[in-house]
Amino acid sequence: MELDVLHWSLKAYWTLEEAAQICLGLEPLQAPEGEYAGNSVGLPPGVPMAVEELYDSICRAQVMGDLDCREVNSTFVVRPLALLDWCYLHGYVFGEDLAYEIEELARIKAGGSPAKAGDGPVTEPKGNDLNLKERESMVTIIIGMAVANYGHDPKLQRNGTAKKLSQI
Repeated sequence: MELDVLHWSLKAYWTLEEAAQICLGLEPLQAPEGEYAGNSVGLPPGVPMAVEELYDSICRAQVMGDLDCREVNSTFVVRPLALLDWCYLHGYVFGEDLAYEIEELARIKAGGSPAKAGDGPVTEPKGNDLNLKERESMVTIIIGMAVANYGHDPKLQRNGTAKKLSQI
């Protein structure tokens, strides 16, 4: 069954079981009451192996605090935008249409106008964020390159290197 993108994008939260299926573009299967006990990963019977693997990753992220989840009535849930950010960060597949609807809703809730053609996404992949040590290392490398290749002298107040670089 095809995923109802509009329906799921408007939900305030998804269970982790729903999230794994929705993320892969599948309409979530609903297990009859009491049927979860026989399935070791907590998913209804009949879901593809890719869903089980993603569900396992989502559960591990929840346990480690890497994914912002909440417990509601003994069930862990995740907000769609939080899952979308997590998927971008960790390179997991997320349906384009659903991602667009979630981002569009976030843009509107934030007081922005609906997106127009050519607008960038509300959430950018966070995989390029650097921690403090990585940032300091990168700055050191860049300064080293500027000194070695362009004659930059970090001790001078004013330096001709910027002018030289702008003429390249």
